Amino acid sequence: MVEPVRVSYDSAMLGYAGGDIEVGPNLSNPLEEKTVRLDRLQRAVAVSDRAGSPTVQFQALWQKTVESIEDAFSQQGSQIDEISSILAAIQAVQETATQAALDAQNVSDEVSLANSTTVPVDGLLSASSTGGITVAAHQRQYSNNTVNVDAGSVSGFAPGAFVRVYYNDSAREGGAVTFMGTMDEIVQTGSVHVVGGVTIPQIGQPDASGTGSTPPGYVRDFGLNIDLL
Repeated sequence: MVEPVRVSYDSAMLGYAGGDIEVGPNLSNPLEEKTVRLDRLQRAVAVSDRAGSPTVQFQALWQKTVESIEDAFSQQGSQIDEISSILAAIQAVQETATQAALDAQNVSDEVSLANSTTVPVDGLLSASSTGGITVAAHQRQYSNNTVNVDAGSVSGFAPGAFVRVYYNDSAREGGAVTFMGTMDEIVQTGSVHVVGGVTIPQIGQPDASGTGSTPPGYVRDFGLNIDLL
């Protein structure tokens, strides 16, 4: 005589969870944990008949359990796809924010250069009738820092020409820059730094002093002696 086999199990729970996916600095998005609850084996319910074959009830229970596990794992694909879409959107927002910050910094840098001045403002340029211009050592003052600029010279201009002296310094480090001169209008933008302007004296005339690039709100002292009545 074969007795039905009865199996006793304590209650069990199957759980799974994804790991952390990190995108960008200090940004993480953990996959949400999902708990899968399965039907329990019952102490009083046989799992096999007298011949040792699984009972219909046990087969149905096993089939339902397997389907539940398979369904839980199959849902991971759609969850991961959704999370990937979210992370892609977050990445796009980060890129937009980064570009906006770069644009703002570029604007700030341009404003800082446009408003930068030499220290002192005047007395840096001296021109001779031979067409040469001497630039004295000075400082370049930006909105947030000041750098030293070495002395130098530029030549090759005709008497009577008004020459604007400038140099390029994209790094804004000062030091030994290369001075250049032009008779055209020039604006401080990009890497261009304007020192000032000076008129080349006529042959036989003494050296001439130039004027600096006037900063906003600067009032040049012409040494006028005015008696107030």
